[in-house]
Amino acid sequence: MRERTPVIQKGIFRSIVIATGILILLLSTVLCYMLSAQEKREALHNLKMDNELIRYYLENQLKPVKNTVEILSNLEKVKYKKDKAIAYFKLLRRINPIVKYIYAGYEDGSLLIDNYIPPKGFDSRVRPWYQAAMKAFPEVSTCMPYQEIKTKEWLISISKAFTDEEGKILGVVSADIPLQTLVKKLKSKMKSYKEAVSFVTDYSGRIIIHPDPNLILIRAPISSFTEEPAELKINGKRYLVQYTKIPSLQWIAVTMVPKRYILIPIIEEILLVIYITGAAALIMGWALSKLIAKRFVKPIMHLRTRVKQILEGEAEEGITFQYSQDEIGEIAYDIEQLTKKELYKKNQELEKISMTDQLTGIANRRAIDKKLDEEFSRAQRYGTYFSIILIDLDNFKEVNDKLGHRTGDEVLKKIAQIIRNNLRSPDFVGRWGGDEFLVVCPQTKQEEAYKLAIRLKEAVSRVNLTPNIVLSLSAGVQQYYTGLTIEDMLEEADSKLYKAKKAGKKRVVM
Repeated sequence: MRERTPVIQKGIFRSIVIATGILILLLSTVLCYMLSAQEKREALHNLKMDNELIRYYLENQLKPVKNTVEILSNLEKVKYKKDKAIAYFKLLRRINPIVKYIYAGYEDGSLLIDNYIPPKGFDSRVRPWYQAAMKAFPEVSTCMPYQEIKTKEWLISISKAFTDEEGKILGVVSADIPLQTLVKKLKSKMKSYKEAVSFVTDYSGRIIIHPDPNLILIRAPISSFTEEPAELKINGKRYLVQYTKIPSLQWIAVTMVPKRYILIPIIEEILLVIYITGAAALIMGWALSKLIAKRFVKPIMHLRTRVKQILEGEAEEGITFQYSQDEIGEIAYDIEQLTKKELYKKNQELEKISMTDQLTGIANRRAIDKKLDEEFSRAQRYGTYFSIILIDLDNFKEVNDKLGHRTGDEVLKKIAQIIRNNLRSPDFVGRWGGDEFLVVCPQTKQEEAYKLAIRLKEAVSRVNLTPNIVLSLSAGVQQYYTGLTIEDMLEEADSKLYKAKKAGKKRVVM
């Protein structure tokens, strides 16, 4: 059973609810010393989710730009037909408003750009974006920050050198994104703690994106950059720090929060993380389609609408855009396919995370609810039946009290594995909460479910998980029949579980 919250903590929490915002901040400083190991893990999980959202956003924003630069580096018009390339640059900037400049620098030092006048004596070959592309050749130089030579504005440059047919380098094509644009978007993604700070470094620890532009290209004062969380002391303050690598960009997303602020209610934080949505896309489809109506632009306009629909989940299955049979149409089609592939992959990852209990690796409460709804609907539609087994560990509180929460967590992991290994292939198990598990048995009558529960009880009893503490399980079994709701079944199973515990534990009641 879940450990009871200490009375003093309840009193402080009650005071926080009634007190003003200033009092809440002061009490949070006092309560930080009372954090349990579980609260700390949940806080780190929330920071991890922030990093995942940042990674998801950056990859979906920067990968299309990177793909665009890759394609531009192979176009003849960029290499030789500069007058046509200028018009093309304009179109691409309109399609992707996050990009401020698209341009090409050549080996003679000249610069081809439509919305910028370089200063006198400008030589593209000595600019950071040009040199980075030369160094990275033949690969794309990914996301290097530099300052614009006139305004000193920080920009993120994605560039690649291009060659003639004999492999001789002719120049560099590049796309720039204002750093401040990314900073604002990252701030909008932060949902766990108001006091948290997120920034991005490269693999060496050099800061790439940070709310404070004075810190750009400074090496972060953090000793190691892995995907393991850390608790660090920086400038006299203790921080909880979570790292997440972004391999496609060779970056690391870092989110850190002062330790004294991690007691914002866990339930609220989880809800905020679940309901975070990416609201970064600008609604420009209809307006742009009216303003840019020339025939050769239509494939790109179609691409913008298509990608927007895909990212927002509005794309209708089976409907395919027909692009023009030219270079623009080919580029548009390639970018759409890349977007679909990346979006599908990221959505699958997020769906898996949202349905998995982070401690035990089995299904979480949300996944169980979904499974119950499916079986309930099937039983009503076809007149079939199913059963549930509500399981609770006996003496688990004693494990936490005597051996600590870390040992308790290991026990929960092993119990989950034992239950999963002893189920039949159609059966479904998830963590219901604390030390409770719920097994859903499709097409199973109560008697069969009872036998399965006995088998699980015996399997747990055969394993010595903790020294000097006897662990067992008790269970309540309930079958669906016409007239019962899911809530009724859960109440019945819980009532039977209570009877099993009251009768002396290590029992199954049906």
